[in-house]
Amino acid sequence: MRLPRLPRLHRLHRLHRFPLALMLALPATLCLPLSASVNNTGAYFRYPALSGDTLIFTSEGDLWSSPANGGQARRLSTHAAEESRSAISHDGKLGAFSATYEGPLEAYVMPVSGGQPKRISFESASAFVIGWTPQGEVLYSAQNQRGPNSQRVISAVHPQTLQRRVLPVTEAVEASLDDSGQTLFFTRMGLGLTNDNVKKYRGGAAARLWRFDLKTQTEAQPLSGSYQGNDKQPMWWQGRLYFISDRDGNDNIWSMQADGTDLIQHTRHKGWDVRNGALSQGRIVYQLGADLHQFNITTSQDQKLTIELASDYDQQRPRLLKKPLTFLTSAHFSPGGERVALTAMSLADRPRSKLVTVQSSLKRHLFVFAWLPRDEVSTGRRVAIERMLTEASGGKTLSWSISLEDGEIALIRYVLDLRDG
Repeated sequence: MRLPRLPRLHRLHRLHRFPLALMLALPATLCLPLSASVNNTGAYFRYPALSGDTLIFTSEGDLWSSPANGGQARRLSTHAAEESRSAISHDGKLGAFSATYEGPLEAYVMPVSGGQPKRISFESASAFVIGWTPQGEVLYSAQNQRGPNSQRVISAVHPQTLQRRVLPVTEAVEASLDDSGQTLFFTRMGLGLTNDNVKKYRGGAAARLWRFDLKTQTEAQPLSGSYQGNDKQPMWWQGRLYFISDRDGNDNIWSMQADGTDLIQHTRHKGWDVRNGALSQGRIVYQLGADLHQFNITTSQDQKLTIELASDYDQQRPRLLKKPLTFLTSAHFSPGGERVALTAMSLADRPRSKLVTVQSSLKRHLFVFAWLPRDEVSTGRRVAIERMLTEASGGKTLSWSISLEDGEIALIRYVLDLRDG
């Protein structure tokens, strides 16, 4: 059976109405560089990973490496897609990260000194790298391919053989293993699934810490107790579980015993939340605002890292656009109306629509995967694709689901019944 070619779903935004003042200001605004400085004023560092004297982080959408205590950094990646969520192997030789090189957000590995990335996940959905196992496997979280699609599971994949195993926990977003690799500490739920930045959230989607024995596979045990806030990003070190919690009203670093007792607060930041913590050899590196900090567990000393990017800042060069409204995707005024924040994307960077069909071996069912730009996903678009598929195949829709990925891509899955009657 041959399905007709998917109609071209990509189109530019049409702005029918737009404030005149903003239209007059756009050409000049889009031509201004974000910063004319080369001393890292305004540099933004995210997703740090630490091993020995090596620090890897994301800035300008690329991976960078610097000494653990800061200093001059060098760029490890140059691809137009963003690389993020890095994690360094226990032996310090490989770095794992998430990237959208081929459309969906997948997991990749590369030497910490630099080199060609190798894809290690094939989820066709958001694969968030979260760490390594003591056995040298990459841990990542992705949407469950079986059962309810909204649930996430944690997988461990060997970077050389690509042998993959799914850990038997559900709704798991983040995880850390003890030194033996037998006890899994993981986070269920959390607003990180939706990239929500709500502070002091209290509700059904709050992040909770759990402990699970992979050897006995007895029922997982909750560690957050009666606390109704958010405990997340577990990190294991010498018999204690370190994590990020908003127990004092702000996300800070805390720790507890393996059974959830003996709570200790280690940082007391106010304002900016502690984010994206990574632990190595008694040191926790984390993001605070646009900066990276390092906390020493033994001495309880916390320091801001001074990092210098050796970059040509090509993305900050002034560029002239003949038709700036063609590339505009969003605009938001400041409360006083004196400034405007714009988001623009070139046609070369804009994701393209793609459709893949897979027929079951008995030709009873048809599985369809449609990738679209996130801003083009709507009920009308989903129904239009579904109608086209049913008319072309003569089947009936059994189910559909939508995955909004970390980036500019959305995935719509369809399952069609091809059996007569």
